[in-house]
Amino acid sequence: MDKMNRVGILTLPIGMNVGGTLQAFALNKTLRDMGYKVETINNKLNSAEIGRVMRTYRKFTTLFQSLFIKKYITLGQQTICTHHDFLKIKDHYDAFIVGSDQVWRKGCTDGCLYDYFLEFVGNDSKKIAYAASFGISDWEYSEEERKKIYELLDSFIAVSVREASGVKLCDKYLKKKAIHVLDPTLLQPREVYENLCKKVSQKNFLFAYILDENKDKEKIIESYSRTNGLNVFAYRERKRIKNLFLLRDLNLLHYMYPSIRAWLTKFVEANFVVTDSFHGIVFSIIFNKQFIAIANPGRGITRMESLLNTFNLTDRLVYCYNDYSNRIWNRIDFTLVNEILQNEREKSLYFLDKALK
Repeated sequence: MDKMNRVGILTLPIGMNVGGTLQAFALNKTLRDMGYKVETINNKLNSAEIGRVMRTYRKFTTLFQSLFIKKYITLGQQTICTHHDFLKIKDHYDAFIVGSDQVWRKGCTDGCLYDYFLEFVGNDSKKIAYAASFGISDWEYSEEERKKIYELLDSFIAVSVREASGVKLCDKYLKKKAIHVLDPTLLQPREVYENLCKKVSQKNFLFAYILDENKDKEKIIESYSRTNGLNVFAYRERKRIKNLFLLRDLNLLHYMYPSIRAWLTKFVEANFVVTDSFHGIVFSIIFNKQFIAIANPGRGITRMESLLNTFNLTDRLVYCYNDYSNRIWNRIDFTLVNEILQNEREKSLYFLDKALK
């Protein structure tokens, strides 16, 4: 591959969860559709730590995701395990893009923080942040770290963030103007994802995509499915097996580790979605599915609130069972949602086009 028009994307290690892999796929495809020669940097930073706590999960899912990545995402040849490895590719691309996902959340980048602010990149390459996420609305960094990040961001030609709160953090602490853009998954039309699906057969079920189980989430799923006469189909992405709320009397149809194709197919097939996942909300919007989003503090409520606010869907977010039970669940008007999506997509694509020219 010639260096001309080469773009390298730095995101968190992919293949560990469906949302992370699909956002990498979407940004990779978007840039290729724009005419660039794109590689996602083969980032294995912190993979040993992640692997230790997710060994069982990876045993079942990494194979599925690896096959998807091999087919749809172009990875760089250099495997990155240390900061020294990054230096080997510092001049390898015309432009480096960091994003999306929580690349600027301190807890996700411990030990390699400044690499995610492109410290290693040479002076002749453009530095761009696309839909970078701090994950939460609070500032996590020390004053020493803030000063270093301030210096690094000063060399970026364009900065965009995924949450509205990120715009405020960049302005207040880093004196950097950041543009609020869409998660990369939202840059691609639904047809792209439908083409990735297995054969679709419409069924009468509620799709429960829950990352972190608790009793309130169990009660919400049970209540909605009973009231509306829906079976429950559930996927999980957790290491420990915890009965998935048990839900014994709800005709639970399935309980397994999903492939990406199977995961997407369930969104297409479902009558209704209940999720505590950021990307669960994203794909409910993409596929125009009626849904309830359950706040997930451990993974960052800010991400969910910002996404829903963009589409005027904040009334779909609940924080507990009592919050859910006190609501009247009207149907989402996706005509309005799709208009917003189209406008935001154009704005986000314009940001990328302008930054890379």
